[in-house]
Amino acid sequence: MRDHLINSFLFWQVRGEGIQNYKFYEFLRNDISQEELEVLINMDKDIKKAEEKLEYLSSDPVTQELYFERERALHEKANLINTGIKQGIKQEKIEMARKLLQNNFSVQMIVELTELTEEEINEIKLELH
Repeated sequence: MRDHLINSFLFWQVRGEGIQNYKFYEFLRNDISQEELEVLINMDKDIKKAEEKLEYLSSDPVTQELYFERERALHEKANLINTGIKQGIKQEKIEMARKLLQNNFSVQMIVELTELTEEEINEIKLELH
C-alpha cells in the first residue's frame, strides 16, 4: 500500500544530477530499505510525519477503499477522454474524405491523405450519391 500511495503523489520535479541531495526523494523511493527509512525518519521531522500519515492511511480500510475507488475513477475518466479524442479524430478524417471526394480526388489519394481504409472511403462515396 505504501508504494501505491507514494506513486500517486507528485511532490516536485528535480533534475537527475544531485537528486541524492533530496531527502524527501530518498523517502519516496520504492526500493528504500527499512534501515534507510529509519535513518531518514530520525533526520527529518517532516519525513517522520509523512511516514506516520502513510502508516495510518495504509491501515485504515475505509481510506484504502476510497483511494482505490478514486484511482479507478481517474483511470476510467482517462479512458473516456482518450476514446473521445480518437472518435473526434476519426470524424475529422471522415469529413476530410467527404470534401476530397466532392473535389474529385481519387480514392487512393484520399486513403493516403486521411489514413482511412479504401472500404471506408467507398462507404462515404456511396453516402454522397
